[in-house]
Amino acid sequence: MKIAWIIPFVSGLLAIGCSNNAQSDTDKAAKSAATSLEDMAKTIKAVSKTADQVQRISSRIRNIKGVEMSHSHDKWEYKLVSVTSNAGISEDDLNDYGKEGWELTTRQGDTLIFKRRKVLSVSDKQGESPEDK
Repeated sequence: MKIAWIIPFVSGLLAIGCSNNAQSDTDKAAKSAATSLEDMAKTIKAVSKTADQVQRISSRIRNIKGVEMSHSHDKWEYKLVSVTSNAGISEDDLNDYGKEGWELTTRQGDTLIFKRRKVLSVSDKQGESPEDK
């Protein structure tokens, strides 16, 4: 009969030990989940802040009037500069043309031919520039 009470006692101790381990594992899992949720909340806040910044920048860009460069719609403008044999053209003159975006393409007799991409204004309406109006 003495053995009869030892088995339930040992079983009870094992159950308490398992219960403590299970509780510890549950606590660890809960802490890990809480940490993951906090990290997720921080990430969502960062993404939301970035989206707000992108939206503000986007609205600023829509209001910019500037240069539109598109390879499929390149338009060029040209400048003809007559160079007389006695006056010529100075390096400073060429540098000034370069600063304005002009590029020397060829020479025909006493005339230098420069070109640059045509400057287009971007309108508020998509696909429409002031030239189209």
